[in-house]
Amino acid sequence: RGLRAGGRWPSATRCLPPIVGGVIPSVVRTRAVRAAVAAVLMGGLLGACGGGSPEAASSPTPTPVPQTEAPVPTPTACPGAAGKAGFAWPKGVPADLPVPPSGTLGEQRVTADGLQIVQFSTTTSLREGVVFLVDNLAKTGYTLGRGDAEQTEADAPFVKADLRGVFRMISRSTCQTDWLLALTRRTTGGTGSPLLPMRPGAGSPSPLPFG
Repeated sequence: RGLRAGGRWPSATRCLPPIVGGVIPSVVRTRAVRAAVAAVLMGGLLGACGGGSPEAASSPTPTPVPQTEAPVPTPTACPGAAGKAGFAWPKGVPADLPVPPSGTLGEQRVTADGLQIVQFSTTTSLREGVVFLVDNLAKTGYTLGRGDAEQTEADAPFVKADLRGVFRMISRSTCQTDWLLALTRRTTGGTGSPLLPMRPGAGSPSPLPFG
């Protein structure tokens, strides 16, 4: 017999033949109904009736998050880099020789060979000291020669007229650099580049201890 419309069916019975006059047509047999209900429970009938595809019910593909590179940190200037010269050169050092900023004057001496040595320190980094010399020596007529640089040390030889000299910088901490200035007057004779103070025994009368 047919099933009355007031009977309770799964929601998927919308896919079954329509109810006419409150009774399911007798052409739908009990076996067919059971098969349809089983199909609903398995999930296949719902997909077939709805006309949807398996892809429609699948989870959406997550949108990839764009990768960004971490910014390269900019070196922070030491407090003393923007300071003024903390001392004046002692007698014997040309007054137009640039004085590094934020300096504190230390030991001074003149050797028996006539080499004048001035030691001082600055509250600047090694890099800031090198940049200062590159930017300022040429402004007062000094020619900067080939220097030597390592991670914690740097040499900057220079020349002007008969004066030869070299700055040696040694980094003690990020914003603490010890300096040594060595000066001598060039005499005739000797070999090698006039921009580089030559080491003892290199055929030059210059007593500069480093080049």
